[in-house]
Amino acid sequence: MPRPPFEIAGFVGQRTVLTPVLRELEGALARGEPMPHTLVLGPSGIGKTALFEALARQARAGLKKVVGRATLEEVVESLRSLQAGDYHVFDESHNLGDELQEMLFEVIDRSVIPARCLPADQRAAPVPVPRCTLVFATDQPGRLRNALRKRLPQRIRLRDYAEAEMKEIVARIAERLDVLLSPQAARQVARICNGLPRRARHYVHGLRLYYPDSERSQIGLPQVEEYLRAKAIESDGLTDAEIDYLRYLAREERASIETLAAVLGVDTAYVAAEVEQPLRYRGLVQIGSGGRSLTQAGRQRAAALPPPASLADDEPAGA
Repeated sequence: MPRPPFEIAGFVGQRTVLTPVLRELEGALARGEPMPHTLVLGPSGIGKTALFEALARQARAGLKKVVGRATLEEVVESLRSLQAGDYHVFDESHNLGDELQEMLFEVIDRSVIPARCLPADQRAAPVPVPRCTLVFATDQPGRLRNALRKRLPQRIRLRDYAEAEMKEIVARIAERLDVLLSPQAARQVARICNGLPRRARHYVHGLRLYYPDSERSQIGLPQVEEYLRAKAIESDGLTDAEIDYLRYLAREERASIETLAAVLGVDTAYVAAEVEQPLRYRGLVQIGSGGRSLTQAGRQRAAALPPPASLADDEPAGA
């Protein structure tokens, strides 16, 4: 009998990473203390913010969230609304400005908002901040100031999910959206997510729209396959961008990310975050000092690709 999925207040998976975190949370609650300030790492869509929403639910604590490009005034207002034991998440924290990061030094060190950061008519004295947990979620930790990173005693690195975990995530999303998915359909949707829960939400929502009676008529594997064909998505979740990437590397053997971005007509950040993620998840590409190249599995996957549409269209009718 398979082991039930690891779960924290609705957050599924990451057992190895989160088992010690859950124990520390239980210890913090027993001592009446907040969790340590935390740097949480992982690719976009992995569930960094969702994890701390779950931890806050588990602790029956409040949670505030701002994105990294928030203004100083917005962050000050958010911090002033905290209660003791709450969580404050800075999503995309690599975008926090220097002035904001410097203010957070004092929030961490002295539990105050410095007077200089307050509105002009309120600068008589610093404002206390209740004991809380600041959480910095990012996939680019090197862009945070070193002095801020050093002040964060806890590091959590979320990893891509196994397909078994993704199947459970897909099933729960479908249940929340009132979409009837067969187990085989849920397994296929999990497969094309390539380890990212955000993709599960996107795909289940897409199926819900593609089959508008899906709360009454179950979506099976044939319907999922029809949806994938219509969206030009391969059975392993690769899209035209990843296919073009594979074809180029199969032909050229090695290339820089700048060259690949130019070939695909997008920027390098998009290639690294979006195009390469499913390829790395499936072990199809390797990244070295000389650039990007295909693994043995990647060469096999590229060899199995059909010819590009333009070439297929040029084939003689009797070929």
